[in-house]
Amino acid sequence: MKKKLPFIIEIILGIVLICFGYFIIDTDYYSTLFLAIGVGLASASCVQLLKICYYEMPNNKEKLESIDRENHINSVDERKIFLRMKAGSLVYQLMTFVYLFVAFVLALLHVEAWVIGIVFGLFLLQTFLGIILYRHFERTF
Repeated sequence: MKKKLPFIIEIILGIVLICFGYFIIDTDYYSTLFLAIGVGLASASCVQLLKICYYEMPNNKEKLESIDRENHINSVDERKIFLRMKAGSLVYQLMTFVYLFVAFVLALLHVEAWVIGIVFGLFLLQTFLGIILYRHFERTF
């Protein structure tokens, strides 16, 4: 039940969003938005819940044990940890240039200034969070 509870909560939240979008909101755009978010959340959680129920069946216990064993090995394997850290670092560096490039292209297309400001703000947020987390990890580890 401990594994299933978050997905049950997400299904309930999805149903609430569906009801909110269908019954309460009168604006067509926002009602469709809430309806789509609710359907997506509820359906994704149902699939995950079905997956958990499938692997908890007695004839699938061996598959679950092998998956759990492989996940444990992947979480403590030094090479896999290094590869995840390396991939995260590379994505961080690439996204820095993507944010700047998107802001430049939007500026060339004469998009409103607040849209360009949001993209540039995301670039600044990523940069400052990277610096803060690096200093935190430097002191911690």
